[in-house]
Amino acid sequence: MTALKRRAGAGRPAASSHTALEEAACELALEQGWDNVSANDIAQRAGVSRSSFFNYFASKADVLWRNVDVALDSAASLREFVARLEEIGPPTALTYIDAMGARGAAEESSVARANRLAAMLRGGPTLGTVSSQVDADQAAALATSIQRIRSASLASGTLTAIVDWAASGLGRAPLHRYLDAAFGDNW
Repeated sequence: MTALKRRAGAGRPAASSHTALEEAACELALEQGWDNVSANDIAQRAGVSRSSFFNYFASKADVLWRNVDVALDSAASLREFVARLEEIGPPTALTYIDAMGARGAAEESSVARANRLAAMLRGGPTLGTVSSQVDADQAAALATSIQRIRSASLASGTLTAIVDWAASGLGRAPLHRYLDAAFGDNW
């Protein structure tokens, strides 16, 4: 299940509510510090009920990753994900995580996104070679392990790059340049 919950029915359009909640979270965290702000506070500032907050986000920390989740939902590969995220831009909240005192929360909540991204990446081609000194069963298990390790490494590196990219501000280079610098052409 995606961190962003889908909302159907009448009321405010989902995009505007997501934006209002993200902006409210940023404002409050800048004023009071991330740890001193609750989901209820964010909902109240945005002019929605607490239950409405949870219709849009599964947790307070999910507000930090809004555009990342949107890009993950619409991509089938790492390059598609990066292109989509460059198009829509980094989440506003990630741009201000240090000023908001939310770096720890962003890093903790990045695990779920890294796991989703790694799962997507595991569907790609298997990289790495397996020694001819192992039998076929061991080779298959080792190849699977290599793919899992590579996928997890790429995913966690990508999420770290996203946090740094967002925090770089308006003059930031495109996200893909961060990945090129870290991984070369192997992403």
